[in-house]
This record gives sequence, structure tokens and C-alpha cells, in this order.
Amino acid sequence: MWTCITTSPVGTKGGNKEDYARVARFLAGKATGLVLSGGGARGFAHIGVVQALAEAGIPIDAVGGTSMGALIAAMVAFGFTPDQMREACRKTFVERGIWDFTIPILSLFAPKRLSISLEEIFHDQQIENLPRNYFCVTTNLSRAEVCVHRHGPLTNWVKASVSIPGIAPPVICDGDLLCDGGVLNNLPVDIMRRFAPGSIIAANVTSFVDPSLVNVPPEACSPWHVLLSRLNPFAPHRPHPNILHILYRSSMLSSLSSAVAAQTSASLFIDPHVAHFGLFEWKAIDQIVEAGLLHARTQVAQWLSVAH
Repeated sequence: MWTCITTSPVGTKGGNKEDYARVARFLAGKATGLVLSGGGARGFAHIGVVQALAEAGIPIDAVGGTSMGALIAAMVAFGFTPDQMREACRKTFVERGIWDFTIPILSLFAPKRLSISLEEIFHDQQIENLPRNYFCVTTNLSRAEVCVHRHGPLTNWVKASVSIPGIAPPVICDGDLLCDGGVLNNLPVDIMRRFAPGSIIAANVTSFVDPSLVNVPPEACSPWHVLLSRLNPFAPHRPHPNILHILYRSSMLSSLSSAVAAQTSASLFIDPHVAHFGLFEWKAIDQIVEAGLLHARTQVAQWLSVAH
């Protein structure tokens, strides 16, 4: 089930020509909604997707997402250009970093650095005052519900949506614990359909099979073997799954099947083909964005050729 914590009506908000055109598309049932999935660093590909849509002249009237998709979607709603999104993500994930080790009672990491970055990006922005209609998804751990946020402090709800259980601490809301929306709904096409009449474009960077967790050698389960191999400069480098990958993947499994169904219900489904990048390979931001742009251009062009 899902619950909508707060709602926000469609409005002109900014009051300019583009805003009135957007309202007209909503009233005519021809609005375009963009839905972005979670997926760690692979979510940088969403920036390329947004750029491809802009190049094709496709307006984004409403945008929503989960986890990393919630962050990129928030930037779209805020009015960032793809270049501005890339630089904001580079500063947040590459230059500053988001990992603050803490006493591992609620999580492995503290949210201090991430909170600072989100506040610098969005300031005290309220969702209902964004230029574009926006929502993000969180999971209510206390009540086993999907929560949809369309009102209130943007920074707070984005932080909750990216809080992977065990890796980052949950956000407390009215006494309940909220965490990464991908636990229950990693590609919320169904939610967008309730709010945006017209076409829905969905981009999913989380694959059913994670290449980083396939063909794992037996010794990868021995922490001592992994540690010694990393300390030995002559040992061949082999990627090993770590606790971050396992926690993240475990939290996403329940929503994978629903994501497949969501893909088929979207007007256009975009697969950026970035599964070969690591979940936390933040430094590969440029390669991931470019991969998303390349594949999105092709898939958008094919969709437009059929539609017209």
C-alpha cells in the first residue's frame, strides 16, 4: 500500500510563460511526468537522461523519484541544468564525500556531510514552492508503508529517501522511522500516474541481476583473505562484494519485481545500461552521466519516431 503524507496542487508557481504552458498540458491531459529510480552512483545516469530529453525538446511537467532518483528529480524540479546537476553531485559525492563513520548502532555512517551538502544545494526550499511538481518516496519502517512526499522541507525528505537501511540512519517523522524509498518502491511509476495525466517516462538504473555480485570467488567470503589480498601489491586485483553492497542489495530485493511491472506501464522506459559501474563508484560520475546520455538519446529518438 502507499500513503501520501502531504499534497500539493498543480499551479503556475513561477507565473511565467513556461509555467502557464505546463498547467495547460495538465488540464489537457498531455503532461509529461519523469520518474527516476534509485541505484547509488549509477543514478548519475539520470542526469544524462534529463539532458537527452531537453535536447529532444520534451518538457518535464512533473518529476519524482526514489533514493538517488529523488535527489536528481529534486534538482530537475528546482530548475538545475544538467551541467549544474553534474557539478553539484561532483562536489557532494566526489570532492566532499558523504561517509561519516559513527558508532554503528543505527547505521554504519552518520548523515552530517550529506545533510550539509543537501542544505547547500536546496537551502530551505519547500516542495510546494518548486517551479515543477515534484514528489519523492520513502519507506516507513515502522508501519511497512510507502510514503509519498509532495509538501514540506525538500532537504529533509530527500535525505530520508536516500537513507539506505544499515548504511545511513533513518529520518524520524511523527515518531516513525523513514528510510530509502527503494525498499518498497524503487520506480514509482504508479505514483506518478496518480498525479500527472499524460505520458510517463521512467528511467531505471537498478538491474535485476547485479554484475558485481555474480561469479563471486569462494575466498571473497573470507574477510582475512580479502584484507591480505588488498595489502599484497603483487596479488591480482579482484572486486569483492562488501557490506555496503550487501546491505544495499538486500534492501532493494523486495521492490525489484514491482519495478519490472512499472517499466512496462511507462509510456517510455529508459535503460541507461550502467549496471557495470559500481553502486558506490562516485568518481566515475562523468562516465556514468555520458553513458546515460548516450543510451537515452537513442531510446528517446526511437520513441519519438514511433509516436510521430
